[in-house]
Amino acid sequence: MGRRGFTLIELLVVIAIIAILAAILFPVFAKAREKARQSSCLSNIKQLSLGMLQYVQDYDEMFMQCRFPNGQDNVPSPMDGSLISPTWSEVIYPYVKNSQVYRCPSDSARPTTFGAAGTNRGHVWSYGRNMGYFNGTKANISNPYPMASFQAPSETIMIMEANGCSRPGPRGTAFPADGGTSVDTAMYAYNTATITFRHNDGLNLSYYDGHCKWSKYGGTPARQYSMEVD
Repeated sequence: MGRRGFTLIELLVVIAIIAILAAILFPVFAKAREKARQSSCLSNIKQLSLGMLQYVQDYDEMFMQCRFPNGQDNVPSPMDGSLISPTWSEVIYPYVKNSQVYRCPSDSARPTTFGAAGTNRGHVWSYGRNMGYFNGTKANISNPYPMASFQAPSETIMIMEANGCSRPGPRGTAFPADGGTSVDTAMYAYNTATITFRHNDGLNLSYYDGHCKWSKYGGTPARQYSMEVD
């Protein structure tokens, strides 16, 4: 007696079942992979934040300027020796000692021109320091801030995911009178370079007390960008 093979209908049913399972499982696998990248990104921000706080301890509890004045540019980068206008990222590099932590694993950007005289540093910047804007105004970014100036360090953003920008924040955004209202949407609409949401519709943040967390899009209150208490 001959062996009975699959009929065409049976084969099509099996293929349809496999296709259905793939359609169900692939998004789950993609989300799990992005969750792993989110965790790696959060680890990067934690290391950068620790580097920032170590710098503060070595400099009488004073943070570095957000923007360095003229005369302090065209200095060798601690990363690769190229001449740069230093930002917070280069200043804390001696404490971090790893240029890879400056790049989010979900950031597909290519190295961009950034710094003194358009120097291409050959790095991708996935994180930025809070610009310090609030209620439509900004602090003097050429002056360093002492740790004591942060009245609510556990509720004030220090470093956040950004899109190739060293000073992200709600630039040009009209702040709501209620500091508890999120400004994520307004910031993103104004300039996507200031804020980006790479991980499961959210982004990673760190705060001036050193703790880090993931924040869902639309869940970042305006007051968290402020140096002051409402």
